Amino acid sequence: MDHLMNKMSTPEHPFEYSYAWEKFYVATTTLVGTSSQRERLEYAFTGALMRLEEKHDLPEDVRDDLNYVREMLTSAKPVGDEGSVSASIAKLSDAQVGELAEKIVSMYEKIVRYDELARARGG
Repeated sequence: MDHLMNKMSTPEHPFEYSYAWEKFYVATTTLVGTSSQRERLEYAFTGALMRLEEKHDLPEDVRDDLNYVREMLTSAKPVGDEGSVSASIAKLSDAQVGELAEKIVSMYEKIVRYDELARARGG
């Protein structure tokens, strides 16, 4: 993983969305694993995507998707020690959980395309 992180933003290749690339890379790899899909979605969001700021870290066409994911994963009121993300995920159907995971992968794919375009342009 370190070699991928080093490739994404070097002095010869500063990438405007390198922070987003890193966070979506972590989120996407978190979605693959042995825990339940709900747990993986929660970890992907709380461990990486929650920290992104749309205005500064994301291309415009990814912002709406992230806002949608954020709304879906923070809309429920927590009960007791439960956080709003856990509470929100508990209320989602399996199909909705799968849709949100797919949306995260799709957003990562868009960020990767921005990186490829930047490399092709030499910057």
